Amino acid sequence: MIRNLNTRRFNASKTKSNKLTLDLLNKGLFYGLVFFDKSKDIIPNTERLTVKPTVTINGNDIFFDYSSYSSNLLNILNLKFKYATSGDIFTITDGSYENPVQYVDDVNITGTYIFQEMLNETIIKAKINSAPDVGAVTLFQSNYFVGPPQLTLSSSIKGDINVYGVKNLLGSSSKNSLIALGPQVGDQIKFNTKLNTKTFTIKNLYRVNNVEYLFFEEECVVENNFSESIFIEHLREKVKETPQQSIAENNAVVEEEPLQSQVDSTERIPQEQLNLLTGRTTTTQPRNTKTGPFAVQGYYPLYTTPEGAIEASPDPTLIRDGETTAGYHVHVFNGKEFYMPNGLIKDVTFYHGNYSTITDSAIREVRERIPRQPTQRSTPVNRTPEPPAPPPSSPPPPSPPVRRSTPAPPSAPSGGGYGY
Repeated sequence: MIRNLNTRRFNASKTKSNKLTLDLLNKGLFYGLVFFDKSKDIIPNTERLTVKPTVTINGNDIFFDYSSYSSNLLNILNLKFKYATSGDIFTITDGSYENPVQYVDDVNITGTYIFQEMLNETIIKAKINSAPDVGAVTLFQSNYFVGPPQLTLSSSIKGDINVYGVKNLLGSSSKNSLIALGPQVGDQIKFNTKLNTKTFTIKNLYRVNNVEYLFFEEECVVENNFSESIFIEHLREKVKETPQQSIAENNAVVEEEPLQSQVDSTERIPQEQLNLLTGRTTTTQPRNTKTGPFAVQGYYPLYTTPEGAIEASPDPTLIRDGETTAGYHVHVFNGKEFYMPNGLIKDVTFYHGNYSTITDSAIREVRERIPRQPTQRSTPVNRTPEPPAPPPSSPPPPSPPVRRSTPAPPSAPSGGGYGY
């Protein structure tokens, strides 16, 4: 009999409340799972890099720059150096380089290097330990390496650091995929193995050459369950909606009001014209249905429904590496899921934490602070009223003055106004 896991208890150091309410999202039987508790067991040195760096040498300093690649392609690199510290030794092999444009013929960066630090998770800063055979070359462009240079860490690098998690060796290309469950950082995963019958909090997750890695906040026991079926339950904490969150989510709805409030009730803007001004379209959706786009914590564009993100995606069938959702991917803020379209251009049409610009609603707030002028409602001051029609028995009126053929420029307002 399976226990009811909708509630479970934590000690006071974990949470202020004794109870944490959880939703059961997915469950099933899985194979190919191997639990680890040491950093040296995370990823073997036999895992090969598939990307080529740009390498720059200045004296005894050297940089291996992988910043032109997506984060998914750099998972091997990040896992290999995740627990390295300054002074650790690593080796470069397969470092052959040929650049016919600059008449560089078969130089080689193969050698050993002293790790200094990882910059932005994409650039390895190091010092040369054994001089590579590079001659006078100091800049190595990535596309002229014969093959991807391979980085192998010394077996002594942080081999005894306690790191807890599980590997799915069958990987994400099969129906046995853990990532297909849709886990997120902070979710709960419960196993019923012989040694790890407990619930773990997901600290991080990776996919490397089809192998899936889940890192835990809690301790686990080394256990090889490759050939055994393991029952797994995927749970997520229920989070009550706060008033601030409700305001942020309804931003797309309430943003209409400031624009309407600038006009007197006798001059309400028609809905069709309002749509043109706001860039929105009239739909048959209920008023409380929210889509987007809007920004949360520097992430933009976000939608509150997957359908809204898919509609905004230039390629609704695109699935990002390591994910299973077509046309969109998911971000979570304060326990609430938001959806971002796939296929956009980073820092051009989508932003991950660095979006900072004046939104349409902010512009309208500025407009609200501009005082309305009498000229917005009254007859323009530069027009001369037409004379009343003469009685039928009266003689024809005299010809209008010549000055009316070219209207005189209007006089400036006596005070305030926008000015000309």
